[in-house]
Amino acid sequence: MFFETAKHEKQLELRFLFLSPKPMQKPLFLCCFVFCVLFGQAQGLDTTLSLYFPINEYQLEKSEQEKLEAFLKGLDSDRIVSSQLTAFCDAPGSSEYNKQLGQNRLNSVLAQLPKFISDSLSQSLNLGDQGKDDTSYTDKLRRVDLSIRLKPEAEYPSLSDLYAQLQCKQQSFEIDPSKDTIIICEQGTQILISANSFQAASRKKSITIEVTEVLKTSDMLTQNLTTTSKGEILESGGMIKITARQANKKLRLRRNRNLQIMIPTEAPIENPQVFRGRMHENDSVDWRANGQVTLAPGDALYFTACCTRYGLPPCGFWCRLGNFFSGRSTNTNGPPPREEANCNSLQHYLDKYQAENLDELKAKVSELLNYEEVISTNIGLFEGLQELSRRERQARLDSGTASESDLNYYLFQSSNLGWINIDSFSKQPSWTLTKLEVPIADLNHTNVKMVFRDRKTILRPNGQNPGSFYFKDIPKGDPVTIVAVKYLKGEIEVAFEEIEIGDELPELKFQKMTLPELRAFWLQFNS
Repeated sequence: MFFETAKHEKQLELRFLFLSPKPMQKPLFLCCFVFCVLFGQAQGLDTTLSLYFPINEYQLEKSEQEKLEAFLKGLDSDRIVSSQLTAFCDAPGSSEYNKQLGQNRLNSVLAQLPKFISDSLSQSLNLGDQGKDDTSYTDKLRRVDLSIRLKPEAEYPSLSDLYAQLQCKQQSFEIDPSKDTIIICEQGTQILISANSFQAASRKKSITIEVTEVLKTSDMLTQNLTTTSKGEILESGGMIKITARQANKKLRLRRNRNLQIMIPTEAPIENPQVFRGRMHENDSVDWRANGQVTLAPGDALYFTACCTRYGLPPCGFWCRLGNFFSGRSTNTNGPPPREEANCNSLQHYLDKYQAENLDELKAKVSELLNYEEVISTNIGLFEGLQELSRRERQARLDSGTASESDLNYYLFQSSNLGWINIDSFSKQPSWTLTKLEVPIADLNHTNVKMVFRDRKTILRPNGQNPGSFYFKDIPKGDPVTIVAVKYLKGEIEVAFEEIEIGDELPELKFQKMTLPELRAFWLQFNS
């Protein structure tokens, strides 16, 4: 099936009359060209559809009828000024035969127009074979072109304007750049910023750190974010955006100065990696792998403040974070002195297991884990306490009595600001992959997403055909929700359907929503 659409300013075609102007004609040429441009803009735009026919046939085939119907449904009837049908034939056969064949083809298409375009706005022209003397068949000449003249589109808010109103909350923190700082965000993300981390920043002026947390599926939808990397499907463990500025000047991290970041998670994904977001002009984002992630239980915080004092193995990032946790404010500038640090972290386990010292604690932990031999090293004690904590945490999760401390955390470093995502690749065998077509009448004003119901994966369409978007290379059998948001003339309309990939998609039925209703609608995707 051959399909061709074009949008152009019809009067601009006159520019081809001025090929190779002589030097003395240049001022006249420029004046005529400017006049044509301005006249074309004032008059509006043409949009053209070409419909093709088999040899010696004048009835539209089913695929061409569907193409025509989708094209007409996508037009704004209030903007139609006129329509022009032009019939062409290839040369085999007599000119009289081709002239009649062209007229029959015009009549076939004209019969489809009255439901969408008034007869008074329609004109037709039959060019037949245009007098050509040729015995070869040419597929592209057996066609009828439908050109629609449209008024310029009125200025209404766009889909980008709609999503600008839906953006997740941006949290702002003022920090002293000369001191180590930990930021604790509303949804539990924690960011450790070392002193003097920013390029070309004054140490005497505060720096504003802005953080956007996108940890839930509803947040990803309102932020208009998706989860792919170079076309491969990702599963997200959470996204954040970090920016820094000083006196309206955007800042970058210094070389070899990394942010150390913790993102909380209730259900860790397998093989997580750090991805950096690259934004495109169409508001889409492509994620590029940028580092490794460590997964740690929330109750590991008990080790952080004084792990080195008790001779336990160095905890790296956790030890540094622990020095800040005695206050647990949302923006603590600098750690307390070592001698003032909260050193009850290991005491928590001594009290919990009723042990007087480390050796007795090792024996208690060995007994609870049914070890044949008593733990003899501090590293063994560290690992044993982690295993006990894991079992107890799982029991609380299973019984529904879990608390914030039962969360796991993704731990990683980032040498960049901007969008950061914890993701894992969702690999699928090629034989399980398929394609899905989503019919949409108004492609230009509709945002379509595929939301996976069993994981945090959201896809945007790979492309569009006449009257539809399509997704390709998607895993057959996965449960998803197709969500379409239309924003036209300032009004929001939403349609959605739950299906398994591979099943037939029912017709999407749109219903109007207000902005608060749309926000509430997104929340259902978190369950």
